[in-house]
Amino acid sequence: MLEALPYELLFSIAEWLPPQAIRSLSRVSSKLYSTLIPLAYRSVTFRAASEWALNVLDVDSFFNLHQDLQECCHLLHTKNLSFVAPIHVARFNRCTYFNVFRTMGLRQSLSTLGTSNETKAHEQFLDDISRQIKVALAHLKPHNLRSFQWRLGTCIPAGFLDTGGLINRQQNCLTHLVLVTDGSCPHAGGCLEGLHELTFLESLEWEGVQHPAEIDSLRRCVRQNSPHLTNLSIGFAVHVANIDFYRDILGLPAPNLVPLGETLSDPSANYPFLQSLSLSKAPLPLKLRQNYELLFCSLKSLTLHGCANELEFLKCLSHSHNRVRLVRFEFCSDSLLHEVNESRDVNLKPLTDFLLSFQGLRYLHLKLSNFSNESHIQTAIAHHHSTLESLAYHQRQLVSVGEEGLFEETRDYSAGWILQLPKTVDTKQIIALALNAPISFVEQQSKLEPVASVSTLRILHFRFSGSELYHRNIQNEVIVRLSQKQPRCPDCRFQTDIREAHSCSIIESNYATRIMCESHEPDVTSTSSPLCTVADEFIHFAEWAFGPTGLPNLRVLAFGDFSFGSRYENQQCLFRRRPVSKGEGPRADGDGGCRCWAGRYFCIASGTDPLLWNDIKMDEINFLSVCPENSLMESPYE
Repeated sequence: MLEALPYELLFSIAEWLPPQAIRSLSRVSSKLYSTLIPLAYRSVTFRAASEWALNVLDVDSFFNLHQDLQECCHLLHTKNLSFVAPIHVARFNRCTYFNVFRTMGLRQSLSTLGTSNETKAHEQFLDDISRQIKVALAHLKPHNLRSFQWRLGTCIPAGFLDTGGLINRQQNCLTHLVLVTDGSCPHAGGCLEGLHELTFLESLEWEGVQHPAEIDSLRRCVRQNSPHLTNLSIGFAVHVANIDFYRDILGLPAPNLVPLGETLSDPSANYPFLQSLSLSKAPLPLKLRQNYELLFCSLKSLTLHGCANELEFLKCLSHSHNRVRLVRFEFCSDSLLHEVNESRDVNLKPLTDFLLSFQGLRYLHLKLSNFSNESHIQTAIAHHHSTLESLAYHQRQLVSVGEEGLFEETRDYSAGWILQLPKTVDTKQIIALALNAPISFVEQQSKLEPVASVSTLRILHFRFSGSELYHRNIQNEVIVRLSQKQPRCPDCRFQTDIREAHSCSIIESNYATRIMCESHEPDVTSTSSPLCTVADEFIHFAEWAFGPTGLPNLRVLAFGDFSFGSRYENQQCLFRRRPVSKGEGPRADGDGGCRCWAGRYFCIASGTDPLLWNDIKMDEINFLSVCPENSLMESPYE
């Protein structure tokens, strides 16, 4: 019956289908095959399967599966090309130079850097990558590519994005460019001086900027494309000093560089379509130039991660003559990064004043560490009560560790206002909610029960920092508890005496010291009440949330750290709603590998489960990973 539909209608329908469904339909008949192949190959991704062999992409295996020349021509339909690799222990093996010194246990020094062995290894590494890129690019239709993503986290080989490079010559109609490069390499940025030759960019994202050559390439590229940029995202590998925000990041001339007799042009006119600005470790200006206010006040989305002078910058925006019109705001800050400035006010007043200076936020994502006063943050969030659809809040605090308290570490910290959540957000409107893993899921449930029947929540995420619990496998613990068919724990409680459990990880909070037991066997000194593990509590909460008296619109319940994809895979657990069939036992479904248990209202799912995000009208994947603790190119284990 599908074959009877006109080609144009078939193509329009297929555009709404996931890639897996398109590939399956293309095998049904010759007409569907010829109709859907252009869609199936519109986006192509080549991957490095291992972080330990970044120069081994699956390009060769792809062409071995498409040995027929006509099959290779399917790449003529490709408009979005990506090269990606996992980034977990990010700095250990991205660069040959860094890896050599790391494995030898030596300090990197200028006297030994660049010796013949390291140079040869580096060149061979890039040559391997270069050959594979050339093979892929050779089968693309000239000037057909619209998006190019380099997510390997390595240097880009010569001959592609340098002056007169292959991409610049053959695919100069790119509108979307994503770069994740390794700023630790001494040769980084040497092959990117041709970025300004791409003159149609609407979106530019670059993570890992560090070297002066990279900053220069960035400035020239941004300046060239500013008239049509809608999205600009820049992440520095380290806090870079001695660069000017307006000139080196936005590509705007500094006042002292404007020729005599000329006036400084309105920067908003240079960026007439800029809607989204994301900055990480960027040096923000201490003062907002008056004629530059319109540029920031016209933004719809602003993201600031660990930027220097960030609170001063927000203070300037809140006092601007032009009201901010943000729809989305994401802010990650740690006051300890700036404590060298003794005059700096490390409370949250600049942030709360900024949030109170305008209305209309729909998406608010905050991660705050080591601030002295957060008492007004609830008021600032509630200020956007009538429009807020997505809220993520994660707090961390410096606490004493060890029996004698001689050392301090920054740990996850649950704010007291979270237990007054219904007073802060409109439960009839909010769609996605992410909070610190609560002191007690039971307490959180008791606060949500009165408003559960009218709740519009579709995604609920209980967060914690994966680096703190990297030795735990949260999903495995949940699966073990479900497989054991343990009854729900009737009196979940907190143990405050470490003698009552063994092999425990301690999480400090402002309420109590919580013991997260890895063993389910109580010590002989413990009381008769059963110990309630985190897995038990989470399962107990999930049973209620997906059950008949829980949250009727909830589709996804997440627990753990979803920063940067699978970096903290062991510290992630995803539940989704499912209809329960009587007598059904544990099984692996064929819809993304989810696992179900008899009598449960939920099943454990993976991020690739196609049923996971049904009926959710938002950027759900990115929501789980907002406000990461580290940057993408910063290893959590160093």
